[in-house]
Amino acid sequence: MRIKKSGPGQYLQIVENKRVEGKTVQRVIVTPGRLDKLKESGALDSLLASGARFSESALVLTAHDRGETTSVKSWLGSFGAVSPSCGLMVGLDHSGL
Repeated sequence: MRIKKSGPGQYLQIVENKRVEGKTVQRVIVTPGRLDKLKESGALDSLLASGARFSESALVLTAHDRGETTSVKSWLGSFGAVSPSCGLMVGLDHSGL
């Protein structure tokens, strides 16, 4: 996805990226509309939620928001490492979990 500015407005575009002769080229698949209108109407959230069902990581975040995930200790035990971006250390000692 990208934002395309046109005059005073910003438009959300869904794009496809591919390499052509060593350069990244974007092809617009669809322009759902003006970003401000999509946000105001709730259409942006609906669009993202609809697309999220095809992404495992987005499904985990949605389940977490709904309170359907297990505790952090159980999650850490399953994966063994956590991204530094979430504020926890990578390679935690799991013996105390």
